[in-house]
Amino acid sequence: MSELLQELREAASCPEGDAEGWKEFYAPKVASVTRHRPAAAKRWSIIVVAWNSAPFVIECLDHLIAQDGFDRDSAEIILVDNGGLDPVRDELSERVDIEIRMTENVKLTPARNVGVAYASGPIINFIDDDGLVAPDYTENALKYFEDPTVYGVRSKIIAKEHPYFTTLGSHYDRGPAPVEDALVTEGSCFLRRDLYLQVGGFGLLSGHEGMELCRRMTLAQTDGKLLYAPDVVMRHDYMDGWSKYFRKSLHYGGIGSIASALHPEVDSFISEASKRRFPKPKRALRLRLANRALRLGRTLLQTYSRLQN
Repeated sequence: MSELLQELREAASCPEGDAEGWKEFYAPKVASVTRHRPAAAKRWSIIVVAWNSAPFVIECLDHLIAQDGFDRDSAEIILVDNGGLDPVRDELSERVDIEIRMTENVKLTPARNVGVAYASGPIINFIDDDGLVAPDYTENALKYFEDPTVYGVRSKIIAKEHPYFTTLGSHYDRGPAPVEDALVTEGSCFLRRDLYLQVGGFGLLSGHEGMELCRRMTLAQTDGKLLYAPDVVMRHDYMDGWSKYFRKSLHYGGIGSIASALHPEVDSFISEASKRRFPKPKRALRLRLANRALRLGRTLLQTYSRLQN
């Protein structure tokens, strides 16, 4: 465990300074930066990190471009390629403004930081490479930033193709009204770029990275808040099959202790956030039964894993 923690500490180090400092920090990991459209100030920047997602990333990008009010003068799409996109390489230039190719798969959170370093908009929007946004996704999200105390907005997420597995994403739907929340949907959120740069961006390699970042942003902007926005909707599956069910169940069963060892001070923040209660979404009987069965299986898997260790 000690060797793993040391590796994670190194991977979790945050860049410092302004955007140029971030570019220098990550330069050894960047193979190339291709700008498909001239640089210009934008209203917001969309950052998509892709890895082995050739079968579905084009659909993700097409949904972003098809949004209400989307135009190249006000928005930019930044694609950070962690590898595996060669089959759709020729289709990217017409869809993205900046294409950043990494030397290898540097993992999700550092790649997101790289995207922010090259962003020009005051609002940054992180999107999972297999997420499909609603037509009014950004239009609804940006209005919340008219309140200067709002430093972030996280979306509501609904199932794309796997409604049974997605019932395990209890944090996907907080109910019908906007409410203060923590950053628990890192792949579908909007944040103020200046504050993101100020606190050093994502730090943890994986697991609770949104909560850890949310804590630092809240400390930096003491009157700030992050909102859950029910009218900002993305379609995304929490899991897309049994293979991911087993991997994700075991991963999140142990990630808590690793995150605690890396950042013990985050424990109390997560604990306080978890005490909040939100309205539960209404589900059909078949979905409720599936949720109970999947949760039981997850508990058994995690218990078995702990006993083995």
